[in-house]
Amino acid sequence: MPPSCSTITSPRTRPASIQRDARAVRGPSRLPAGNHHRVLPVETILESLENGDPLPENSIAITFDDAYRSVYNIARPMLDARSMPYSVFVSTEFIDRSFGNYMTWEQLRRMTEGGGTIGNHGVKHQSALARGREESREDWLERFRLDAVQAQERISAETGTRSTAYALP
Repeated sequence: MPPSCSTITSPRTRPASIQRDARAVRGPSRLPAGNHHRVLPVETILESLENGDPLPENSIAITFDDAYRSVYNIARPMLDARSMPYSVFVSTEFIDRSFGNYMTWEQLRRMTEGGGTIGNHGVKHQSALARGREESREDWLERFRLDAVQAQERISAETGTRSTAYALP
């Protein structure tokens, strides 16, 4: 049987529920590593898949979309204390404009000092399926590509890091 690559997700990952979900995993035996999963950086998993290299059995990556402040306040300390790698996918406009309950660039920089990496989620969090009626396929792909490139440039400028991981909004 080949090694598996699993994605563990929860439909309850909005900021208000991260604290509730965190209570369920406070004990080390409830975190994925305590359940015989091998937590790897998302870039390691992507590189292995791209190169056709095998992954350890039960490999997982821990990822968070959108850079909610609750990830910084609740999940980060738990994961850093256990030396578990994780990635936060950032839509840069949300951070630049200090929208609602999102992290700051300073918090994102601090995350990279622990086990966190910053991934690209675009500038404007545009849906990959949001193609305009009058927009050609080529124009749509170019618009989407430019959004990703601009976000990566902004992330690199603010954090000094460059991730190859991109999560579709």
